[in-house]
Amino acid sequence: MFFVVRNRLDPSDYRVAARSTVSSLNGQEDIAVFELADWQQFDATAPAEARIASGMAEVIGDLSEMTSDVAPGSGTTLAEFLNTTLNDGDTLTFCGHSMGGTFTIPWGVSVKQQSEKNIHVQVRSFAGATAGNSAFATHAENVLGSGLKRIVNTLDIIPKAWNATSLKEIATLYEPVIVLPALLRILIISFAELVMAGYDYTQAGEPETFSFGVDPELTGFKEQYDYQHDNAYLLYYDLQMGKDIIYDIS
Repeated sequence: MFFVVRNRLDPSDYRVAARSTVSSLNGQEDIAVFELADWQQFDATAPAEARIASGMAEVIGDLSEMTSDVAPGSGTTLAEFLNTTLNDGDTLTFCGHSMGGTFTIPWGVSVKQQSEKNIHVQVRSFAGATAGNSAFATHAENVLGSGLKRIVNTLDIIPKAWNATSLKEIATLYEPVIVLPALLRILIISFAELVMAGYDYTQAGEPETFSFGVDPELTGFKEQYDYQHDNAYLLYYDLQMGKDIIYDIS
């Protein structure tokens, strides 16, 4: 689910890297957005109105109880490891893409609020969906301040979920290269307006945005989506999978 690393050149700089969706359970958690959970269960200082998607609440609960099976934190939860390892003034940055980009924001907020040390917590959220409602988004902004940074490709579908206004953009997002059937466009807009509007899902913080445009050679919706959600972010940072990034799910 995640790992922690320390900067060899700056021992006060720690990073927590979280993975994206890799299992059917993760997929179920991604779309468990039709019920909201009280955020106060993870952060007693939050306003009563602050709520997050039930799927993300389940993820945060699991993360808080998860223990490491490798040294130096073997047998400890992340909170226990951080409280015994970090010093006042250290920086802890949570990083994640897609599902990881969604839950790193509430995760970062909860860790900061529960930390026994005076540490600087940052979040670098890439391609994440909305984690909770507007009250939660405002609370996250207040807790993390300038430490909160979202990086978003404006042609990526995932950051447009689950806010009702941005969801509607998906219906015509890749036009004129890809034009969805009229019925499907109507269904997307109706789902946003009639189903999701009442949940008040809201992204936290103003994003750093980019776009390389719709790739005219990718005429299939899934092909275009895959490029915009994955490869475009690598291109933005001039990275190459297999060269700059070695991915081994094992």
